[in-house]
Parts: sequence; structure tokens; C-alpha cells
Amino acid sequence: PSGKAHGFGPCIRGFESLRPSQISSNNILYRNKLPSATHSCRVRGLRLLFPSLAMNQFIKFLCPVFALAVLLSACIQTTVIDDSQRELPEGAESFEGADQPPIVVPDMTQSFIAFKGGKGGIMEHEGTFTGFDFKMALDENAPTDITKASIGLLISIQSLVTDSKGLTSHLLNEDFFEAETYPNATFFSSAIQRTEGNTYEIVGDLTMKGIEQEIAFTAEITDKYLITEPYVNREDFGVGAPESENGIDQQIPMEIQIVFATGQEEVEEESPSSDAEEAEEAMDDTEEAETEESEDVE
Repeated sequence: PSGKAHGFGPCIRGFESLRPSQISSNNILYRNKLPSATHSCRVRGLRLLFPSLAMNQFIKFLCPVFALAVLLSACIQTTVIDDSQRELPEGAESFEGADQPPIVVPDMTQSFIAFKGGKGGIMEHEGTFTGFDFKMALDENAPTDITKASIGLLISIQSLVTDSKGLTSHLLNEDFFEAETYPNATFFSSAIQRTEGNTYEIVGDLTMKGIEQEIAFTAEITDKYLITEPYVNREDFGVGAPESENGIDQQIPMEIQIVFATGQEEVEEESPSSDAEEAEEAMDDTEEAETEESEDVE
């Protein structure tokens, strides 16, 4: 009775007239393979499910959804960091067990700062900062004790490179990094504690877009390299709109690898990139400004 009340009577009779071999998903999709009564039932059924949509509106509704599915399936995740760059030097030993304090000048050919960003894991992009300066100041009385050292990192925001030129330009504008106004990001450690083996917990102040926040992360430090994969909350620094508005992940995973040069000769022969030189100059300017500020306070 309910079928007749909703106009399904022809549908029921139509399916009763079909042979079992005719009832298949393929037949239901094509009008010319079904009796007219069954087709009428299909149309009426869709209108009951979507009362505000006519058949042509329903088709228009499906088209963009189908196109989006095809686009996402065609996307190929690319990377801006070669696997060869991720190779770490062999024979690494404990920093604190070294007979002589290791050279902590970064080898820029094997060092990098990268990150990933996306929308709920559906689509991800990778980026890297090619211009940065890293410094580790060792304690004069205990040069192999990392807990007494201090770490400084300066990143040139304008050196950003992503897997899409359009995305790079978009991230550098005022909606995200606002690179022209805030060309650099800095990190200075305030405490380093050894947890176990070559693993250390580093606490310090990260400054980005003029906003300073204390962050903490773990890192593996040996006599040959420093590697860490911290997460940065972009909303804490006003980078982009909140996740609730644009859907972009709030927590951004970073990948930082600093490989130390193996000898002083290699350090002198190495020709750093212009971005790295600019970052180093900015790091020196930042340190001088902090020194002058502390002297004024005194």
C-alpha cells in the first residue's frame, strides 16, 4: 500500500515483468534497457530523495563532485628534498664522548629545513627554506657538554621554495608569512636537557611575524649531525587563517637536518649560497641588536 501511495505501483509491476538476468546494476543505469514503468519509478524515486532537485539539476550536482574526485586521484605528491640529501654521515658518535669538540658549522649541501602542509591529509604540499644560518655556541670550559651549549637558528622566509610556484607566491604574501614585512624567523635555545643516549630536549623562543612563543622539541645530536622533527602551531604566529575557516592543518610538521662539516678545510672551501650569506648577516645583526638592548637595560 505504501508503494502505491507514493507512486511505486508501476515500479513494482515493472520489476515483476523483468527476468532475473535483466536486474543488474548496469541495466538500472541505462533507460533503453528497462521497461518504461521501471524508468518512471527510478525518476520518481530520485525526486523523493531529492525533492528540491529536478533530474537535470541532479546531474549538474554530480558533475563537480565527479570532477573533484578525478582531480584528487590524479594528484601526485612531489618533494623538494632529494632522498640523497636525507642520507646521514656514517660513523656518528656521541657528541659528549668526543675527544675534541666537533666542528658545528653546517654543511649546507647536506643540511635542510623542510615542512609539510595540507588540508586534513587529503592534499599535501612540501616546502623548504634554502636560506638559513645555524650556530651552536659551545661552553669554553665544557665544549663537549651540549647541555651547556646554546643553539641559534635564523631562517630567511623569502628563500621559501615549494612544489608549486603559485603556492610559493601565495605563502609569501600577507595572508601567510608576509615576507616583505617579516623577512626572517629566529629561534634561540634557553635550555637543553639530555633525555637518553643522543636524544635531547631543547626549549627556546621561536619568533615569526613579530610574535615570540616558547616551544619545546626533541632532537638527536651527535658529533656529525643534528636532526629533529618538531611541530609548529602556525596559528600561534598568525600564519594563515584558523583551521576552522580555511581547513589548512593547524599543526605543521617540520623536518630539520643539520649535518656538521667534517673538517675546517671543507668549511673554508665551501661557498655558501647567497641566501645563506644573507641569513648569516641577519643573524649577526640580530645578535648585535640584542647585545645593544641588554647594554641599554644595564
